Amino acid sequence: MIHRQAKNGEKENKMKINSVDNTNFQALYATPQTLKKIGCTKEMLLNNPFIKDCAEKYDVVVTAGKKKYVIDRHDGFSKDKILPTAYLLGTIISAPHVADWMTALGVTSIETILGAGFTMLALAGLSIIKLVTQRINEINIQGASRVDDKYNPLYYEEFRTYATKTPVYTVRRDALGNISEIPSLTKQINETEYKCLYWSALKHAKFDDIFTPKKYLAELEKIEKAAEEFYIKDVFGFPVNKGGDTLLTVFFDVAIPDKNDKEEMEAYYKILQKISKTDKSNFDKNDSHGISILEKIMNSENTYILPILKGSKFSYSPFLKYAYDNIQDSTFKNQLKLSIDFNFDLLEGKK
Repeated sequence: MIHRQAKNGEKENKMKINSVDNTNFQALYATPQTLKKIGCTKEMLLNNPFIKDCAEKYDVVVTAGKKKYVIDRHDGFSKDKILPTAYLLGTIISAPHVADWMTALGVTSIETILGAGFTMLALAGLSIIKLVTQRINEINIQGASRVDDKYNPLYYEEFRTYATKTPVYTVRRDALGNISEIPSLTKQINETEYKCLYWSALKHAKFDDIFTPKKYLAELEKIEKAAEEFYIKDVFGFPVNKGGDTLLTVFFDVAIPDKNDKEEMEAYYKILQKISKTDKSNFDKNDSHGISILEKIMNSENTYILPILKGSKFSYSPFLKYAYDNIQDSTFKNQLKLSIDFNFDLLEGKK
């Protein structure tokens, strides 16, 4: 779960907009010169859902691209089409009489008459092209992680070296003025940031030996520190190996400490406090061996985790019945049934 945090005293409400009429929106960068060139406004840019969503969470930089002529699909008659229209109408009206007029002026050379006719025809063709095309500036759009204030985000190369960037998309507006040819910038940045976090965390983490609360907490705090750079608050869905284990699934392999071991118990409670803030959907997962979190909870009869599971939904698995039938503590079994959203009739053989 990606979340943009306020840094260096900036206010969180600067990151949000209530409507696309807010032309001072801080996360969308486009100079007045750029907007003039592309014939666009910030409101029009923010009407694109992908630009708006990315601008709420990250940065969006807009610059003008190359000038091109395209088929004019816009309705209406602009002033720059008056002259070519007048010329075209004049050509259509006068074309049948060109030979007569030139003969009257003493021009009898067939080559000269044909040359004048072809010239008029060519100019008429250019007039038609002018009427059915328009010169536009292509729009370059790029999303990126937040940049420090000391950098000018209007220049791609000045983004801080570790900032995540999307490709530069060159697009045009359609006949209604909408920009609709770009993918989800937010999703691209989100995925790339997660990869950056993954490799930076793996560089120093030791996931093969975190089966005590203190060791687990030490690695968890390393990842949390790395995640701050990428504005990732919920790290428990973070993959710790290629098999599909996450920080959360691995936690349920950590030994529940003895109550008399104060240091381990303190570490365990700190972990539980952090887990209580994770997305509830993270609990309905399997580890790399196909064992679900719910099955692990049943096997360990972990009473500490039950308050955190309140309202969590779990999927049915035939392996759960064996684990459920082997629960020894009837109090734990009753508390489990009250804590989670699950059809226990499937495990108890009830119809």
